[in-house]
Amino acid sequence: LEERLADRVTPLWRLGYEEQLERKQKHQEVILSHISGTLHFPVLSILPSPVTEGYRNKSTFSVNQGVDGNPKTVGFYVGTWRDESIVCVNGDHLLNVPERHTLVARCYQDFMRCSALDPCLLFHAGGHWREITVRTNAQGHTMAIVYFHPQRLTPEEVDVHKAELVDYFTRGPGSVCQLDSLFFQENAMTRCTHEESPYQLLHGQPHIYEEVLG
Repeated sequence: LEERLADRVTPLWRLGYEEQLERKQKHQEVILSHISGTLHFPVLSILPSPVTEGYRNKSTFSVNQGVDGNPKTVGFYVGTWRDESIVCVNGDHLLNVPERHTLVARCYQDFMRCSALDPCLLFHAGGHWREITVRTNAQGHTMAIVYFHPQRLTPEEVDVHKAELVDYFTRGPGSVCQLDSLFFQENAMTRCTHEESPYQLLHGQPHIYEEVLG
């Protein structure tokens, strides 16, 4: 399953970086020739990246049943909903995901497994803990956003679990992540805007910054 996930997320991972660039170069030339009929202009070579591993600055990790059947598993989906074969596989082995992202994902999984609340796998089936998004920048700052379905919990009950989340990531085992920002969004839909349900800053700074082309 780990190889299936890698094939889906990073389909060229089995090739060396130079061979990846050659294949991408040829692919782009084929696309351009189909668009223009024939290439009447030079196609510049792809510039290699100075960073070839762990280069993503954003990762969203899902929550679902793992290979071992544990529904409190954090990772990426493998399988199809149509065949009811979906399982969640951790992304520790993926070359494009930074170690800091997978560390936060592992800690969130640990937190969920200690929580009295169930994960929200299907909205109509109940449960609360949903996916987590992790963002990092070149300076090493880390932001995590936890999504939560309130179901029928009162605001006071939700506050208790928010406090447990903060305690875990600031004073508990999750403090190893050294989060600069921890956000929380109560969300009863697949996607929800900030206007519909504001992101709540539970800990740290409201923003992390990235310098582009600086």
